[in-house]
Amino acid sequence: MNWAWGQALPPTPKLVLMALADAADDHGVCWPSAATLARKCSVSTRTVRRILQELVQRGLIDTEARFRKDGSRTANRYVMALRGGDTMSPGPVTRNRAPTPGCLGPCDIRDTPRTTTRSVTESPPLPFSASVAPAIGTCPTADVVSSERTSSFDYPWGLSPLERTAAHKMLVTLSPVLAQEVLDELGANLERGAVRGGSVPYLRALVTRARAGTFVPGSGLRITERRKARLQAEARLRQAEVASRKEAVRQAGDATQGAKDNALLHRLAAIRNRCSGQRGN
Repeated sequence: MNWAWGQALPPTPKLVLMALADAADDHGVCWPSAATLARKCSVSTRTVRRILQELVQRGLIDTEARFRKDGSRTANRYVMALRGGDTMSPGPVTRNRAPTPGCLGPCDIRDTPRTTTRSVTESPPLPFSASVAPAIGTCPTADVVSSERTSSFDYPWGLSPLERTAAHKMLVTLSPVLAQEVLDELGANLERGAVRGGSVPYLRALVTRARAGTFVPGSGLRITERRKARLQAEARLRQAEVASRKEAVRQAGDATQGAKDNALLHRLAAIRNRCSGQRGN
């Protein structure tokens, strides 16, 4: 709770984050449903889903889709992106909660938030150590960001820093274009919940096919097209910003020149008046 209180957020997103923190264990792990969060925060489930996406994009939480052994969906798992091994302060008395720690009220599955960018086959919760907790989340460490900049890969949202490091080691063995196609295929299958055994094993299988020359892009093509459209839109925006700055500079120059011209006219008028006065004398 102390960690959640310290985040600079607008009121409603902070309320949702506080609800997650209230349900989380000391390492920031919980799995309440969207409906439960909505009831807790007195907002709609649609609002909860939107805010959860914002929290993921801000790097404050990581979210995983959970599946039962029969393949059906259950409530998502959320992990607070705690920094420096911080732990959550103890929550309120749990006599009115479900006996499973980390669950805020009944973990119903009717309103599973669509903020999931990773999917795993559900298994019993594993203990989280303080040394592992900081590595979980969507905010990459400085070392990972540096390696990504040198590789120029566009990674899917939701991969943890450890997963990105493992992915980088595999992808550098491929050509940059082929490596990005493989990543796009991984991202597309993560989005539609088709990755059941974890992101790294799934990516390893794709890389193996790429090395063997049997990899053919499928669902990842739409990720590639989406990125191209985004880059084109960003380029147009940059061009518009440059044109706007040039226009502002031009207008400022015109105003400055106009002021200089006015000053010169005033000086000429003063000289004429002074000359006319001298002739009259």
